[in-house]
Amino acid sequence: MEQIKVKFKTYDVIEHVSDDTFVVERKGKKYFVNRFIPKSEEGEELAYLINRVSNSGVCTPKLIAIDKKQGLIIREHVVGENMMEKLAKEDLEEKIYELLFFNAYMAKINRITLNYEPDKWVYSDNKLYYMSPDFIIYNDEKDLVKKYLRLWFPTKDLQVFLKSHSLQMDNKRVKDEYAVNKEIVLMTCKYYK
Repeated sequence: MEQIKVKFKTYDVIEHVSDDTFVVERKGKKYFVNRFIPKSEEGEELAYLINRVSNSGVCTPKLIAIDKKQGLIIREHVVGENMMEKLAKEDLEEKIYELLFFNAYMAKINRITLNYEPDKWVYSDNKLYYMSPDFIIYNDEKDLVKKYLRLWFPTKDLQVFLKSHSLQMDNKRVKDEYAVNKEIVLMTCKYYK
């Protein structure tokens, strides 16, 4: 069995997700590992991004360790329902919107803008996790409410987004513009800070 050693701890590799991503296990607990080229600009940037998002208050998989010499980043392994797949099947409950707006608020006060496309988010154990390390310096035009929020409701925008990811949504779930806009405004008034 393949093993890696980071900061005097040994992890067993149990699954290769891709060439640079795999799942490891230590003492019965699973972790997610990203590999990058040591001493490269891309690797340094990835380590910076994951560290910055992890310390922003945004709900992300917990950062366990970064080993710049080996080019490894170890994070908590989160298994849950991908929001894009959930939106393809059903409407979201209000609790998920509350968590989404909270994460957007934490990102905003830390002067970062996340990628709010639903495929970057996972719902697990009553928490909404941001799975991507990607962010940009805060940009009001790319804020959740101004750019992405329509992808989180049963809209034509969501239907186009799902189709671009080879998923289908029942046409009967797409509400008329007035009803969707009303629902979006109500959620925004209730949870947006």
